[in-house]
Amino acid sequence: MTVIFTKCSGQNNTAIPESVPFDPKKGGINFLEASADVVIGKTGKISSCRSGSVVESGSWQSSYPAVGGFYAVKDRSADTAIYKAVPKVDGTLSLAGVCSGLAKGARIDFARVAEKFYYVNGLERGYMVDETPFVWPTSEWPGDETTAEMVPLPIGQHLDILSGRWLTSKDDELFFSEYALPGIMDKTRNNRRFESKVLMICSVQTGAYVSDERAVYFVQGTDPNIWVPRKVLEYPATEWARYPTLVNPSDFGIESTALSALFGTPKGPVIGLPDGTAINLIEKNLQLPECYSTGAIIVVDKTMILQSGV
Repeated sequence: MTVIFTKCSGQNNTAIPESVPFDPKKGGINFLEASADVVIGKTGKISSCRSGSVVESGSWQSSYPAVGGFYAVKDRSADTAIYKAVPKVDGTLSLAGVCSGLAKGARIDFARVAEKFYYVNGLERGYMVDETPFVWPTSEWPGDETTAEMVPLPIGQHLDILSGRWLTSKDDELFFSEYALPGIMDKTRNNRRFESKVLMICSVQTGAYVSDERAVYFVQGTDPNIWVPRKVLEYPATEWARYPTLVNPSDFGIESTALSALFGTPKGPVIGLPDGTAINLIEKNLQLPECYSTGAIIVVDKTMILQSGV
């Protein structure tokens, strides 16, 4: 009897089938050439992920984790609305409307400071505390007289927060607010221009990863006024595929416990360490189809699920 398969180390579609390692004494085939709707655990066990049921239908997008649940965005017949969704013990969702009347179909990006959840969609912005919406904070300069031209921070398409400054992007420009003042910026100093449209802002404790349509850059330091973007990947991030919280790299086989960024790219998910080192987790073994421009990353019990869209 020849053992064909007992467990595997994941999927590998970059090697020709004849070269995939095979050792009947150690469990047969080590990698799968193809897979669909399965989860491969760290022990090599394969489990189906086809189970589940629809809890709420409709056109949903741009979810973000919140206290006790998550914010979910629904495109309705006349507008887009933000809901607070709380899972119930019977497997259903409790939905509470938070903010309505937003531009229909406009994707929303979120960022959190303590109990406040800020959002932008390129046309509108605001923030929420639990189920209560608020207007974006004032754009008036509260300090001493200054020769700098202080202007409102633009309403961006993407958003994140780094060391008390709100970072937002509009087309190919990245803007950042004054410290602790999300509504105002120095018109001359507080912006950086990239080669193409900014697709992602993902901050870590020591800086931020920024992607345009061509590459991913790292900007070092918590003071954006001295930023010099350094290219760390020769390909871009996948828009909207930024994991909303920092992760422990050791959960994904990397010898580091420094809280890091996690984001999707057309070549697979990437861990961004605080020193600006970007590590592709699957590029050596898995080639993804380059047929999507948006996506999402979900992590459940240290298992990562990468989703793609168009």
